[in-house]
Amino acid sequence: MLKKIKKEDTNEKVRKTIFELFTGFAKLYGYPKSIGEVYALLYLHEKPLSMDEIMEELKMSKGNVSMSLRKLEEMGFVKRVWISGRRKDYFTINKRFSSFREILKRKYELLDSACKSLEGTDFERLSQLKRMRNVCKKIMEVLEKIEGEEE
Repeated sequence: MLKKIKKEDTNEKVRKTIFELFTGFAKLYGYPKSIGEVYALLYLHEKPLSMDEIMEELKMSKGNVSMSLRKLEEMGFVKRVWISGRRKDYFTINKRFSSFREILKRKYELLDSACKSLEGTDFERLSQLKRMRNVCKKIMEVLEKIEGEEE
């Protein structure tokens, strides 16, 4: 006999998985776990959340939430939104891949600059840097194509 799965169990599994995913991404890129947690929370909510709501839900200090939101905004993953009749700032995720593309574009520019500077030298790993640059360029092209298909 199959075990019937409760909706609450499914919701908790989804929440846990999404939080693990985005805290893992944050740690992978050297950011604090809190940045991944804030993003995960916003990702799971359809409506924008205020800083107070984020603090309450995550049991996190105002300073930690503020720092996380600021960094996520800088990277283009989160945006502030205005809600009519409310004085607080509200936050929601940026649903497009442009933030990823911008990060890749910056990495590509840095790699391209390094490759050009090292051209003609005897640096042994120049070919590795060139491969990294080419991978960034190909991923940017794929993201641009995906964004074009979404519109």
